[in-house]
Amino acid sequence: MLLLPLLWASPLVNPIERGLPGFTRNEVFRWLSEVHRSDRGGRWIVVGDLTNRTCCLAQLVKATGADILGGTRCMPDREMLGVLDPENRYETVHNRYARICFLPSSDGDLDFKLVFADDYQVRLPLRSEIFESLGVKYVLLVDPKEVPLFRV
Repeated sequence: MLLLPLLWASPLVNPIERGLPGFTRNEVFRWLSEVHRSDRGGRWIVVGDLTNRTCCLAQLVKATGADILGGTRCMPDREMLGVLDPENRYETVHNRYARICFLPSSDGDLDFKLVFADDYQVRLPLRSEIFESLGVKYVLLVDPKEVPLFRV
């Protein structure tokens, strides 16, 4: 008796079965996908004020197949951490499965802050030498308060 309702619910209702039009037909997703298709080797980073959108946009960029720093990571990104925390001062923060959100640092200091057991923030100075050492080609600024945050 349970088999028929389960079969009915899974193939006909399951969004994976039908695709994800909320993503694939979204203008932002299509634009990000097009940039990724034109430059497959480009690495991304999403930086913005502490809103859920900043972290969610990192996941949206990741869904295009692009190489991105941040978002949800099962393993710590050792290459990124070797650049941002070479002395392992913040190892207790970043040595975990976590959602990583990048925030702009207004005072120019870089630091890591554990928000929850599986969520941490990186306050990042927006300087070109940091992005170059991370191999970042695309910076997506979410709701910037002022545009001249980026210092070359």
